[in-house]
Amino acid sequence: MPQWSLRWRLAPFLLAVLLVGCIRSQITEVEQQSFGTRTFAAGYEKTFAAALDALPALGYQPQFVSAAQGRITTTRRQAGATAGIGLAGTFAAPLFRQYDLRLVRVDAGHTRVVAHPHLYEGERDVSRQAVWQMSGRDGEYEHWRALFAQIEHGCMRQGVPLTQADLQSLGTRTFAAGYEKTFAAASKALPALGYELELANAAQGRITARRQTGAIAHSSLDNPYAIAVFRQYDLQLGRVDPGHTRVVARPRIFEDKRDVSQQAVWRMSGPEGEPEQWRALFAQIELGL
Repeated sequence: MPQWSLRWRLAPFLLAVLLVGCIRSQITEVEQQSFGTRTFAAGYEKTFAAALDALPALGYQPQFVSAAQGRITTTRRQAGATAGIGLAGTFAAPLFRQYDLRLVRVDAGHTRVVAHPHLYEGERDVSRQAVWQMSGRDGEYEHWRALFAQIEHGCMRQGVPLTQADLQSLGTRTFAAGYEKTFAAASKALPALGYELELANAAQGRITARRQTGAIAHSSLDNPYAIAVFRQYDLQLGRVDPGHTRVVARPRIFEDKRDVSQQAVWRMSGPEGEPEQWRALFAQIELGL
């Protein structure tokens, strides 16, 4: 057989080896318990919320969520491709990753998370086969580490959700001034407090401004790194009558480009708490009237 013909026949096999790399073993029960299970020093509800929030940060979207059952299953995320040989010749099948998380109350202050990974070759579940790369930058140990680090970050957040009642009672103020004057004062108040204006539309009664407040440690599959944290105000102004204008100041928090405002990230007491932030903003607007 000519040498080039042999190489041609072996090409699909060599391609498959290159694509799957070091994938070579099954995930054992010992590995699942040792590396794919973590107990967090946080209550069940907080850990469940942190796990639910961690998945999108790693590229997964929730598909099935049940706090009562202690289960979160994600949609499938593409993770490469594998090549093979069929009756019609060579082919490439996409690979997909999926997580099935099981959460269990250990006690009032501790929650266990078991993260079962699944691997699909096209529509075929091959998770029980010897297809797993366990070490290296893209190995399963590193995937588990990144997931649990992200959940840990969510559990360590100190705060409460911001409610509509908070916004109406503390984040809303009616000023004894006309609309145009109040709009101008609010537009100047935010830069005076360190915010950079992004939008000021008097016709819509909207003002948006943002400022960086710090950075937090973050984990990826490669290395830990820092991401910027931003505070943003979305102000909505409305005419009450010719001499009065209502201002609703909705605060938002972003971790890089990710809006985490709906999570338990708000402090409602102390010098940096949200009531004090609102007080300072409204006092600055009053100063400009």
